[in-house]
Amino acid sequence: MNHFHDINEEGAANEAMRHVAHDTWIKRAEGNGINVNGCDLKASMMDRVQWAITNGMLIAIMYFRYSSDKQGSTAQQIAKVAEYAADHKMYVVPELICGDEAVTGRKNQRPGITRLTQVLDTGIADAFLIYKLSRLGRRSDKQSTFLREEVVGRGVRAVSVTENVDSA
Repeated sequence: MNHFHDINEEGAANEAMRHVAHDTWIKRAEGNGINVNGCDLKASMMDRVQWAITNGMLIAIMYFRYSSDKQGSTAQQIAKVAEYAADHKMYVVPELICGDEAVTGRKNQRPGITRLTQVLDTGIADAFLIYKLSRLGRRSDKQSTFLREEVVGRGVRAVSVTENVDSA
């Protein structure tokens, strides 16, 4: 298991987007009857991860990409994924959200994808969530290869929340 300090900050969600994820998740989890006491964003990441595991949740990571006005905004993507996670007893770790803004899906080398691979290397994730598979890239063959080799090949469940695709 790699150390978290080895993970690039480039390609991470900014502080505002981390709050969107956390606040959306908390609100939805409470609405689902989950006791969220102990899941304070001011607590350490590992304390929150332990809290989630103790409460029977999967640890989820996510990736977003926003490149044009024709797509859901970063905040919309993150909120939708956080809601899905809360509905399915998964905790999205805000510090481990990866993404790329204003970056085309044609590029294979993107900071958010590089960071996502580093997060997967830590072994912390039970599930990988994404708003829509096209956020990984334009070509479906590359999306499929990435999911098969980098996500599912590591034993991590892969879910596209808006397309009803779930490797489980």
